[in-house]
Amino acid sequence: MATIAEDIVKFWDDPYKFVIYAFPWGEPGTPLEKYDGPDKWQKELLNLVRDEIRAGNPQAIQMAVTSGHGVGKAQPSDTIIETPKGHKRFGDLVVGDEIFGSDGKSQKVIAIHEQGVKDVYRVTFNDRRSTLCCADHLWQVTTQVDRKKHRGHRVVDTKEISENLHLSYHVPMCKPVEYECNEETILNPYFIGYLLGNGSFTTNTIHVYSAEIGHHDYIETLLPEGCSFRGKKMKYKHISSGPNARPGSNKVLNGLRSLGLMGSSCDNRFVPNVYKYNKSSVRLEVLRGLMDSDGTIAPRTSDGRKGYYVTFSTTSKSIRDDIIWIVRSLGGRANYSKLGPITTKLKDGRIIKGKLDVYGIKINLPNNINPFRLKRKKDMYNDYVATVKREPHNRIKRIEFVGKADCRCVTVENKDGLYLANDFIVTHNSSLTSWIILWYISTRPNPQILVTANTLAQLNTKTWRELSKWHQLAINHDWFEWTATKFYLKEKPETWFAAALPWSEHRSEAFAGMHEENVLVIFDEASGIADKIWEVVEGAMTTEGAMWFAFGNPTQNIGRFRECFRKFKHRWKQFRIDSRTAKMANQAQIEQWKEDYGEDSDFFLVRVKGEFPSRAAMQFIPSHLVEEAIERNAADQKDFPYIVGVDVARSDGDNSVICVRQGRRLLVLNKYTGLNGVQLTHKIAEIASSFPGCTIFIDEIGVGASVVDHCKLLNIRFIGVNSGAAPDNPMLKNHRAQMWYNMREWLSEGGDIPNDPDLIKDLIGLQYDFEASTDKLILESKKDIRSRQGSPDCGDALALTFSQKVLPPKLMVQKRAPIQQQQKWDPWHV
Repeated sequence: MATIAEDIVKFWDDPYKFVIYAFPWGEPGTPLEKYDGPDKWQKELLNLVRDEIRAGNPQAIQMAVTSGHGVGKAQPSDTIIETPKGHKRFGDLVVGDEIFGSDGKSQKVIAIHEQGVKDVYRVTFNDRRSTLCCADHLWQVTTQVDRKKHRGHRVVDTKEISENLHLSYHVPMCKPVEYECNEETILNPYFIGYLLGNGSFTTNTIHVYSAEIGHHDYIETLLPEGCSFRGKKMKYKHISSGPNARPGSNKVLNGLRSLGLMGSSCDNRFVPNVYKYNKSSVRLEVLRGLMDSDGTIAPRTSDGRKGYYVTFSTTSKSIRDDIIWIVRSLGGRANYSKLGPITTKLKDGRIIKGKLDVYGIKINLPNNINPFRLKRKKDMYNDYVATVKREPHNRIKRIEFVGKADCRCVTVENKDGLYLANDFIVTHNSSLTSWIILWYISTRPNPQILVTANTLAQLNTKTWRELSKWHQLAINHDWFEWTATKFYLKEKPETWFAAALPWSEHRSEAFAGMHEENVLVIFDEASGIADKIWEVVEGAMTTEGAMWFAFGNPTQNIGRFRECFRKFKHRWKQFRIDSRTAKMANQAQIEQWKEDYGEDSDFFLVRVKGEFPSRAAMQFIPSHLVEEAIERNAADQKDFPYIVGVDVARSDGDNSVICVRQGRRLLVLNKYTGLNGVQLTHKIAEIASSFPGCTIFIDEIGVGASVVDHCKLLNIRFIGVNSGAAPDNPMLKNHRAQMWYNMREWLSEGGDIPNDPDLIKDLIGLQYDFEASTDKLILESKKDIRSRQGSPDCGDALALTFSQKVLPPKLMVQKRAPIQQQQKWDPWHV
């Protein structure tokens, strides 16, 4: 041990040589037997640390590292998946083949990556569907907390999900898939569905049952030419080709024969493939026919909950499975239970027990898909959607290890990287940190090391667990003890340690007070760590020899991690990891991305080059639009009206802001702190007198109501704005989104704004998402952005000037302006 200790202490200024010395590179029987050392980029980064130490700079070493994304999805080659041309073995896919994307549309496979033999897990969902994948297979998910706080999706691997199932992970439902089908449907799809439920065709006579008044008349319109209903009974009708028809001319009879259905009884019927592997509209009509026949919608009574049950009953296992398959292919959920044989009570009291088991299928479709056509059932379903019905969701119920299998992963052209596995399940396409920790704790006396990450799950299941793996491989592993929260020298556990510390803005003091002689701080997935934690850690960087590493993917164009490469770049050594330099990168895939998206695209910048995009993934206004607007000097705007936006402070620390815009120019941006409603009203009056004829928009919701009332008392003309009102654009959630959308268009088409730090932060800081139930664009709530970076007072004030269109003064005065003059006027001046 003494010899090892003497060797290791020599590496106090050379982390790369420590890594080469400490781990069994190339040794047979070890996990590193196929590797001769770190990647080239890892060596470069570690040697950069060496150079900084040897330079003798008394300031702390601070290094910010961005990296491209790696490949991280693998499924067994024997998995059968759905493709636009039907079932296909996952292992038989080749580049150029088409599979379904999460949008239900065809997506081309642009790269295939063989992963070899890997541990395989069965992932089962709450409606019994399941798929097989490896531990590092990536999923796009939301947790219960994410949904409660209206956060967007995150990407996690199977292992993380399995260790945190209590978080209730949901994966997105697929959109209705569209199959390529060149075969013509012989009979109407609704008619086929209804016939499978309420038809009899075991002999050469076809009967159709319906107790709904007038429904036979509707079905008759769907029959082939020359066929019609006959029969005196109201509920039972048979299909005829007419009294003078030639034998064998009944098109319905012939159609059922060609489909293989003629002669089938209720327990062995099925939906023909030509109706399944077809357009979503065809599958939906088949489903409606089935649901109008043997489907039920009824109020819930047994469990005391509001709403309805939507179910289907059948004795046919094939029909059971076909309905479940169709519902899932339309983006819904379906599950069945075995109800047992039906018992019938006769008038004389005898009970006859049926011989066939009945299967009850519960159905939950997307709210925009009504599975009924019959008015009675259809209206009840619409009431269900309008009251308490929720959108279907896909929750991961359990994950079980099933063995080892040969695996591969694919890359699809869809930008979200998602594709549909079997059963229409949507699936997605940190060694260096451990080396640095082990080097630092092995070469410095009594070090204090704090490690945190963007989320608790990332810290526990990725960053900290990776340290455990490398600790076991290290030549001096017997020196240290690894626990779930602490890594320490066995002889000095209280003073010689590294700690895994989840961050919290409410407990930021946990990161303060680090003033030991040897301090190391590591941020993993740093873009997700709050600015307040960064500010606290800065206080620990006053000690000579302190080190701070921030690792992350460059997905967010805002926040402190981004500023390491911009505003605070003089404090940080920047290091970018291009995926093309990594040994495990698939160069063919990268070249395909380059060809498809372009080397300068945001997709390629982030995923491959490890560079920040022009805007964050969910950033509403791209940074370059704001930068261009600052540099712009718009021409004289004297012919355009003055428009005033007033954003009223909502809490202590917020500003009330009044801005004045004229055409393309933002002329005034006044900020006020601590004003009450009366004082702010007087400021509005001053603006009104300085800009005659101006139109004033005031946010009248909440605290703005006081200002509105005082403006009325002073006879100040204004227009109150309700940000929660319905927008003009149906793709947006509310009027607030509409105002910001209009402002973004104005910036892109010639807006001129001052170089004001608060305004810039507000404009590029706002994020957006899409509402799950409607797919409408929704802006980040003011509460959420306030907790993240402060209230966007300046941005909201400017957005208010885009609340409504305002005519120029000369057109407001002229009651009958010439049509030509009105057409030339663009109220947005864009």
